[in-house]
Amino acid sequence: MNDYIVLIPLLIVVIAMLNRSEVFSKKVKYIGYGYFLIVSMIFIVLRERIYAQYHKGSPIPDIYWEKN
Repeated sequence: MNDYIVLIPLLIVVIAMLNRSEVFSKKVKYIGYGYFLIVSMIFIVLRERIYAQYHKGSPIPDIYWEKN
């Protein structure tokens, strides 16, 4: 979870910018909030999957260590 501390200020800045903007209607603001939250969640989930896949052990089976 410590890896995602940087995302919190980034999301706060994006939400603050969307919230203060008078150019966008409320509907567009809500779409923007949802978009950034969904993209952040996808990023976290995929990063965790990649980390779990490559840090659970050696990606090369033991049989091939002799050849290497």
